[in-house]
Order: sequence, then structure tokens, then C-alpha cells
Amino acid sequence: MTILNRERLFAASLHLRQGDAQQAKAVMLRRDGDRFIAAYDPERASLDTAAVLTRALLSSERITISEVILEGHDPDLTALYGAASKLLLDVEITSGPRTT
Repeated sequence: MTILNRERLFAASLHLRQGDAQQAKAVMLRRDGDRFIAAYDPERASLDTAAVLTRALLSSERITISEVILEGHDPDLTALYGAASKLLLDVEITSGPRTT
């Protein structure tokens, strides 16, 4: 039986923005109050990869991402990520035909 407590229910927003090649890591994560900010180097990690890896890392720390907010990205893509995150879904951007 799992006992739910405040720590296990902690939810935070994740703000994703493009960083650059000057970063030490492909994805840099920091906490800013009740939110997390991740900067990713698009040459080393895609937006999809940065979002999934950051969610997985925070999940291992018992933190649930309540919303993903893209900063400096296309407004339609930002809306897609926002809607998907409210449903606890990840977004995968692909090119070419896909069979599901």
C-alpha cells in the first residue's frame, strides 16, 4: 500500500527554452521557485528529447510536471505542448509517413 503525502504530489511547471553550444550539457535544468527551467542545445538534443528527459529526471525525484511551457518557440507548437502536458502526454515531432 502506498501512502500519498505532499512530497509525492508535488507538481511544477517546466519552462523549456533553446540554449546554445556554450552549455556544459545538452540539457541544463535549474529550479526557480515553484517551476523548473530547462535550456537545451538543439545541436545535441531535440525539443522532444529535452522534454522527455527532463520529465523523467524530475519524475525520479517525485516531481510531476503539471505543464510544459515553451519559451521562444512557434505559438502553435507552444499551444500543443501546453495542451499535451495537461493530459500528461509527451509530444513527439517526426517527419515523413508514420503508421500507428
